[in-house]
Amino acid sequence: MDEEQVKSINWSVVGKILKKRIVWIVAVAAVVAIVAGLLFAFVLNDGKDTYSLSFDLRTPGSLGTYPDGTPFSVQSLIFEENLQAVKDAGGEKFADIDLENLPENAFTITDNSVNGEGEAQSYAVRYTITAKSGMFSSYEQGNEFLIALLNNYVNESNSRLDSRDYTAWEKTYANATTYDAAISTLRSQYDSVLASYDALISTRAYADHVVDGETVAQHRADAAADISARLTALSEWQTTDKYVMPGNEIFADSEAKSLMDSYALNSAKIDDLTAKLTELIGIYGEKLTSSALDTFESFHSTIASLTQSNTTIANTLGKLGYTLDASGTTWNKADQEKYNLAPGEFTDELDAVKGMIVASTAEMKTVEASVYDEFTDVKLMQGKADVTGGGTSPIIVAVLCFVLAAAAMCLIFLLAEYGKVKREVEGAEAAAKAEVKPEITFTDKNDEKEDLLSEAAATETDEEEK
Repeated sequence: MDEEQVKSINWSVVGKILKKRIVWIVAVAAVVAIVAGLLFAFVLNDGKDTYSLSFDLRTPGSLGTYPDGTPFSVQSLIFEENLQAVKDAGGEKFADIDLENLPENAFTITDNSVNGEGEAQSYAVRYTITAKSGMFSSYEQGNEFLIALLNNYVNESNSRLDSRDYTAWEKTYANATTYDAAISTLRSQYDSVLASYDALISTRAYADHVVDGETVAQHRADAAADISARLTALSEWQTTDKYVMPGNEIFADSEAKSLMDSYALNSAKIDDLTAKLTELIGIYGEKLTSSALDTFESFHSTIASLTQSNTTIANTLGKLGYTLDASGTTWNKADQEKYNLAPGEFTDELDAVKGMIVASTAEMKTVEASVYDEFTDVKLMQGKADVTGGGTSPIIVAVLCFVLAAAAMCLIFLLAEYGKVKREVEGAEAAAKAEVKPEITFTDKNDEKEDLLSEAAATETDEEEK
């Protein structure tokens, strides 16, 4: 529309039409706005809301693992197998939730403790789980499913703790072929028990937790007892006497073969160093420099160390029933049926220490289960899930539709009635201009003269009569 066309519009006509039709315009626009708002609120936006719960996880162990050492990630809470487990556990309550046709990002978990690089961790709420409402038949179902999904962490944690094998070390001990291996297994399990206690008592609340009348810290002291000293004594005893386990003589012979090889290697090194030392003495004689003396000293030190090692090996082989022949190079077993079996005092002590470690392991299991049961939980930051609107805002849609509908109705009425109303208005204006106006009389000089003559004649007549 150009400037001339705009100027040609009779705006009084426009105003008259809109004023006349204002009720219709507002009514139709309001109806359109209400319908559009309801359509978006209950049809087009249906299922686009989200439910969210803010929470934190608490566990006595590392949040990166389950109690049995299996890796754990908070994102695994919304893995398919966990979703299915919660649905199955809910029975009829969750039966209509379709997990096979989930929309994209149906469930998400946000870690609020993740900050930019170099920033310190700071958060009021650690995690937020969000789910799309379209998956649920009602808000109540969605809220219950999210809470059950989070509580599944506690259930899974307790289940994995219950299934944890605290006796695997006993199988290793039973399969040991040497007393050295058996003692090493006992030492490893003893250290493991104390490490489990130490992990708990590093947190004051756990250290003070009471189980069977004693705190966790006191249970740790009971487990330590004098086991370490007794294990050390057993280890030294075995190192000295090299006892052979009954039924495992073949391993003793294998160890003997390894010791013989070491003895032969050491002997060869001693012979080589001795020969070199003799050669150097022959070259330098009595004219030895300080550097040569240092070399000689080094040779002597190495020869002495190797000789001591061979002495220890010879003693061990002797306990295994082997003797060195006259040539000094061949080892012979004095009696093929004779081995250095452990005396009763040794095996009794070994069994006693093992029994103590079995008992302390069982006690540690009870303590650990109690602590996990007490302190493993999900802390919800609100009683019910928050609802966040999704899709397009019905209010915004209603306002826009009202404006557009009103504008459309205005245009329709103007197009339909503008010509007719304009003619009526212009006709009324023309009629008003055509109404009767006051008469105006114009005179000239001749008329004035005639009037004066008439007045003079009238005066003369009056005088004659007198």
